[in-house]
Amino acid sequence: MDEHFVISSSSTSSSPIIPNLQDSPPNLSSTLQFLLQSQPFWWNYAILWQTCNTTQTLTLTWAEGHFHGFKNPPKKPNKKPVTVDEYVDAEGSSMDDVVSDVEWFYMTSPVKSYQIRQGGILSKAYTSRSLVWLSGSHSLGSYKCDRVKEAEAHGLETLVIIPVSNGVLELGSLELIEENWALVQQANLLFGPMTFSDQQISPMCLSESSHDSNRLMNLDKVEKRKGKRCGQGNRGPPTTMGNHVEAERQRREKMNSRFYALRSVVPYVSKMDKASLLGDTVAYINELKSKIQSLESEIEVTRECAKKSDYCSTSMLVEDVNILTGSSENNSKEISTRISPVVEVKMVGNEAIIRVQCENINYPCARLMNVLKELNVGIQHATMSTLNDLMLQDVVIARVPKEIRSEDDLKDVILRRLE
Repeated sequence: MDEHFVISSSSTSSSPIIPNLQDSPPNLSSTLQFLLQSQPFWWNYAILWQTCNTTQTLTLTWAEGHFHGFKNPPKKPNKKPVTVDEYVDAEGSSMDDVVSDVEWFYMTSPVKSYQIRQGGILSKAYTSRSLVWLSGSHSLGSYKCDRVKEAEAHGLETLVIIPVSNGVLELGSLELIEENWALVQQANLLFGPMTFSDQQISPMCLSESSHDSNRLMNLDKVEKRKGKRCGQGNRGPPTTMGNHVEAERQRREKMNSRFYALRSVVPYVSKMDKASLLGDTVAYINELKSKIQSLESEIEVTRECAKKSDYCSTSMLVEDVNILTGSSENNSKEISTRISPVVEVKMVGNEAIIRVQCENINYPCARLMNVLKELNVGIQHATMSTLNDLMLQDVVIARVPKEIRSEDDLKDVILRRLE
């Protein structure tokens, strides 16, 4: 049997927060229960909001509600339907069961009221006398209303507001349910359709009641826990229901804002729900890891090539010297005076291989190191070879400056500073 949780109102209540149901039918809760049980789709709860005139302001306040439970509830001992007054015992002992998101959303509804002039989904359905049916995260997310935002934050997928006599009927479900006019017709048969006279100010008046005050104090003691039981000792000072609900609302807003930030950095999102977003994020992180591994492999190959080039640098130097110096040793000094540094650059990603061929005069190795120091680059590997009056230097560097975009730019910078 599904567990049912019913929030019923007091016959002596007249608080501005929870309306007096002295004039309501005694079987109003049973009517809501019958309506939910007779539907082909699973609705988790139903709330009847009725109009009330407080200080010349028309307000929709809680009249009655019924929590239908879950289609596939977790395994736990069967319990009969209870009211908010029975949810916490007189001594304030904590509950053993975990309160779900939709249960918490339903339990906090009796202390809320909505002024018609302030707008919102309840006011829109009441003033326009038209059905409001929101199904899916897109419809809920695009509707600008605090009630709808709270419903979406608590996991609801379908929210329906039906105008009825002297108020509106709200139904919520964790499932996607398409628009069903049979439900609307049955609600109008059970509660009566809205007429023009229903939109006039209701004569219902509200006064103070100690019974409702005690019920609010009991509701304050209901702590929403995720998988753990509250301790029996060292209880802190009681907080008001308003503070508790506000803290819960802020926590959920903070969590939702972080999900929005995460959604903005993930380049592709398959679905808009949180579980799909987390799955897409994990896939994106794994993709980035594979790209990093690929780049690291390319860098390793480049380093191996640089090491292999050291073995053939001497033979290449001999060929270059023969071209520059000619066959005559007597002319070598005359030719060397005309030799300018020869720089070759090969860039791979953020690394570069630099080969400098110049005269072995005035410590060319130190001059090249000073140039690289001025460019603020990291040196990973360096070799030098000499033959006669020439020196050949091979250097592998990291962190190529951002202002240098090509191999020619880096080559020109090194040549200018060496000369």
